Amino acid sequence: MAKMVGVVTEAGPGPDQFMILPNNQIVDFEPSIPGVQGNYVYVDNNGSFTTTDTGQIVFLKIQNAIPTVLTGTVNSPEVPHNHAIKLNGKTVTFADGGGNVNAAAMVVDINAVANTFVTASEVPTPTVIVSDGANTIYGLTGGYVPFSVAIDSGSGNTTVNFTSNGSVYSGVATPQDMKTDIDATNIANLTVSATATVLTLTETNGNAITFVNGTADTGGYNFVGASNISGLNATTSATGTTKLNLTRSDGGPIDIYESTENFRVNTGIASGHTGMYPLALNIEQGIRTGGTTLVGDISARDSLSSLAGDQAYVTNAGGGEWALYLYDGSAWVEVSNQDSATIDAKTLSTTFTMPIGGFGNSTTTNLGNISPGRKIQSVSVSVNTAFSGHSGEILPNIEVGTISDPDAYHDDTDNDITSVSTYITNPEYTYPASETQDQLIRARCNHYSASAGNVTVKLTYI
Repeated sequence: MAKMVGVVTEAGPGPDQFMILPNNQIVDFEPSIPGVQGNYVYVDNNGSFTTTDTGQIVFLKIQNAIPTVLTGTVNSPEVPHNHAIKLNGKTVTFADGGGNVNAAAMVVDINAVANTFVTASEVPTPTVIVSDGANTIYGLTGGYVPFSVAIDSGSGNTTVNFTSNGSVYSGVATPQDMKTDIDATNIANLTVSATATVLTLTETNGNAITFVNGTADTGGYNFVGASNISGLNATTSATGTTKLNLTRSDGGPIDIYESTENFRVNTGIASGHTGMYPLALNIEQGIRTGGTTLVGDISARDSLSSLAGDQAYVTNAGGGEWALYLYDGSAWVEVSNQDSATIDAKTLSTTFTMPIGGFGNSTTTNLGNISPGRKIQSVSVSVNTAFSGHSGEILPNIEVGTISDPDAYHDDTDNDITSVSTYITNPEYTYPASETQDQLIRARCNHYSASAGNVTVKLTYI
């Protein structure tokens, strides 16, 4: 992340979430925040919001809008011709369709009015079937597993094999067990709910639901039909009706006003706010992204119109060498130059843990390369866990050096890795600047088949 937005206060809940204490407030009232979760939001030159980096950052979007969705409860709704409502402050008059205006015509009339923030649609009335346990062969919805049935709810027959059992009775699939097996088949647009005694199936698109018996239960009774075990009809016809649906995608409220409640009563839709505006974390005003500008010399650098945080890369800052400068708000401060960049001081490190694979009594690791002119200051061998279980009389040890001289910088007698301790040598060796290639440094662990042990080797150079 380019900006610090808060401090993590707790890992979790779960492996993929964490809690933060934000640096600034959460904005939850602005529907026009663009982008998706995780985007930075900037101010454009005309004052509007944009996800394009303009250098003026204002928000980090942390949650997309949750749409407000209101679905009517009345099948095949109609309202009187010329009935008018206020929808989010805009007048909608239902004038299409001649006499009473049906759902399809209401959709046209609502969507024709601008700036309501609402999109209307006509949705099928779902087909819902509920089991009747009292009229089954066992007096409850359930059967002795295994048994099967084919379900067709508009996408062709899908065979469901009922094997789950035990939610109420051992060996018996009751509604909660049946739900498990139906859900496992992933039948499109079919949802299942269940209690201990009742099984409910809902087909979202209002299609017919048909059952074709497969294998009877172990008592010899089929899923549907005479002496059935499900308490469901073999066929339930399609609903053939629709309902009115209103959606506000930005998550804001859907406010409806009418002098006579024909719309609310006849469609089953009242004002509501089931969604939520997008959430964004406010990033303190004034924070900006500094840029780096390439110029030829110091004079060109001084001519720049700069703000605090800007950088200038000067290709010839004197003597033909480059330099990098940071503007602190009043003056240019040198950050780095060609000479300072050649310093590559660091520590090379590796760890040996026993037992180790391979063959022989030792294993070698390439620590890394040092450049000509670099000086080796120290080599340390830190025994984290003492080596044990080795074979022979020679004690396990560490050597650090080169291919031609394996113990040039740390000899096997400089350490005893059978005891927990840290051993340090100071070679004070400078790799000649006249060399044309880097020198490869290697660490060798003579373990003699030790069964346990852990040691860390570090070489520091400047």
